[in-house]
Amino acid sequence: MEFSVWSVIQWVLIVLVAAFIGHFGKVLAQAVLAKMRAQKADPSPAGPSLPPVPNDIPQADVKVTGPEGEVGTPPSPVPSGTAIDKTDKKMLKTLAKQAKKASKKK
Repeated sequence: MEFSVWSVIQWVLIVLVAAFIGHFGKVLAQAVLAKMRAQKADPSPAGPSLPPVPNDIPQADVKVTGPEGEVGTPPSPVPSGTAIDKTDKKMLKTLAKQAKKASKKK
């Protein structure tokens, strides 16, 4: 079996082009995955976010007169602590999950 110089050069060039395409395809895939991971790790500012709930809401010193003439203070804008407690629990649970994921990545 006889090999010509041209056929050897042709095969070498084919292998080099395939390696070039494979290498840059791998680098491109890694860059795309890194970008997707960065977007997933950083919460988007356009996403829904709840404003922070203050723990101490000042009560107004205004007296309200009801239909029968009784005098009292206006009702509190926050229900009896249950909404704040649930919100705090959800936030703590979310933070715990994020910390667990962060520790797994390292």
